[in-house]
Amino acid sequence: MLIPDWRRIAKHAWSVRFAVLAAAFSALEMALPVFFTSIPQHTFLALAFFATLGGLLSRFVAQPKLHDD
Repeated sequence: MLIPDWRRIAKHAWSVRFAVLAAAFSALEMALPVFFTSIPQHTFLALAFFATLGGLLSRFVAQPKLHDD
């Protein structure tokens, strides 16, 4: 079951934004070498790692738009 305010969280939470970014980098890691050979190997893998790390860290940072004050 989803939380009641999932739309607001999906729109404002940095952890969600970083997760989407990590997924995009993972997709690029698989797709781009088919078309471009000049990109260094594992570039997007490293970017996906840092985006995932950013998502993890953002879970512990206060995000004012997510709080009802």
